[in-house]
Amino acid sequence: MLAVVSDNINLDQDSNWASVVNMTDYYPFGLAMDGRTEQDSSYRYGFNAQEKVDEIKGPGNHYTAEFWEYDPKVVHRWNLDPRPNPSSSSYAILQGSPIWYSDHLGDTIKIAGTGGFINYSPGMKHEGENDFASSTINTLNEIFEKDGGETVLSRLSNSNNVYSILDEGGGAGTASFGFQKGENGGGKIKAGSILGLENLSRVEKLGHELFHGYQFERGQDPYTINSEVGANLFGQSLVAGFGGMAPGQDPVATTKYHDASIELLLSTEFDIKQYQQAVSNFKMGSSKNLPNNKYPNGPYSQFPIVNLKKPIISEFFPLLKD
Repeated sequence: MLAVVSDNINLDQDSNWASVVNMTDYYPFGLAMDGRTEQDSSYRYGFNAQEKVDEIKGPGNHYTAEFWEYDPKVVHRWNLDPRPNPSSSSYAILQGSPIWYSDHLGDTIKIAGTGGFINYSPGMKHEGENDFASSTINTLNEIFEKDGGETVLSRLSNSNNVYSILDEGGGAGTASFGFQKGENGGGKIKAGSILGLENLSRVEKLGHELFHGYQFERGQDPYTINSEVGANLFGQSLVAGFGGMAPGQDPVATTKYHDASIELLLSTEFDIKQYQQAVSNFKMGSSKNLPNNKYPNGPYSQFPIVNLKKPIISEFFPLLKD
């Protein structure tokens, strides 16, 4: 029995009490059971904290929220899901699993797990047996504990766009991590090799892709050299390290790129000249752009360099906090 108790407290000399405004037993997807429901007529809410619209189909037979009109008898939404999950129907409710999922607004980070997606919230624990989901959630929690990480994850978690983390290969520069922006906002973070990495590498690489999502959310194109340099710096700042400093294609460019990156990581303030030096030398100086069979000129050879007066990474300085 699910019950809602009013906060209108009645006081007496010897006792105090509150009124129960709703008591309901539900079938799995929110249809109230006959004979097991008592409700004050002033209480408007029901299953999944949704508002009831009794005028449409009678008491308890229709729910409404920001992104759906929902029929608990036939268990589908009236409208197409404006933020569809590719693993299920666009009319589906709660991924077919009302015990595991709730969907108040539909705006969160989703992690691919066994049988569907898991909605991430900071600090959560994964109780299931999916190793990918468990490792991803633990890594996200570590990132959230960092100053910059909390900013990025809070923005993505509270976005009206959906960001999904998938057990798939990535894109340019890596076969295991990558960010793919959505056509109408949001995007997919491919984190296929997270289980094969040590803890610090997990934090750095997943943080890197999350920052691309944050850039996209803030209106900065994630597919530029500028954005790649920013994501590199952000990921390295999470682990207070200088990973990814192996030689690039040109020794001179390698030295300039590495020197500028280290200066930015250690600086207390954003230095636009050092940033521009890192950006201009990334293609020839970063080991991430080394040629391979798939990309003969380097994975980032087609990424443009754009003129950003205030790149988003500048808001996170100093990158290494005390």
